[in-house]
Amino acid sequence: MCRALLAAGVLCGCARALAVLSRARAPATALRLTREEATAGAEAWYVEQGGATCCDVVDTDIGLGLVARRDVGQGEPVCTTPRAIVIDASKAPAWVVATRDDPAAPDLSENGAVVSRLVELDGDASWAPFVATLPSDEDFERDLPALWPDGEADRLFAGTYVGRTRKEIVSGWRDDHAAA
Repeated sequence: MCRALLAAGVLCGCARALAVLSRARAPATALRLTREEATAGAEAWYVEQGGATCCDVVDTDIGLGLVARRDVGQGEPVCTTPRAIVIDASKAPAWVVATRDDPAAPDLSENGAVVSRLVELDGDASWAPFVATLPSDEDFERDLPALWPDGEADRLFAGTYVGRTRKEIVSGWRDDHAAA
């Protein structure tokens, strides 16, 4: 299943691939957590993994954010994250890493490598509190203009930078899909 998800969208960028991941995992989530439950679970998980913070995670109208619980001095860290839970391209699954030097394999961006790791973590119960905070299908459809229907986006973003950028992104995705 992981390879199918990568073929479906990881090569085209992180946001699109996360949208594919959210669609793939949505039906498997029988008891969908509320955003507050997912956030509280992820905060507790972060501390259990050795993370430290002087902030609260809050859900805002533009996504999750950090708010300091107290005054923070200049140069004082607001959070400390153990390397073991940092997700970066170097932690891509072994089957992804094995294709990096294969000239016949398509190039995989760093975003694609990160998303392949997120796909892998989706089946790992020890990461479930973190995975529960990833955007849902509904989040992407609501908050990512590149995934909105063309007519609606064209009407709302006519003549704007967002509109021009969206057209470039969507055009690239369509070209990539046609070439696949």
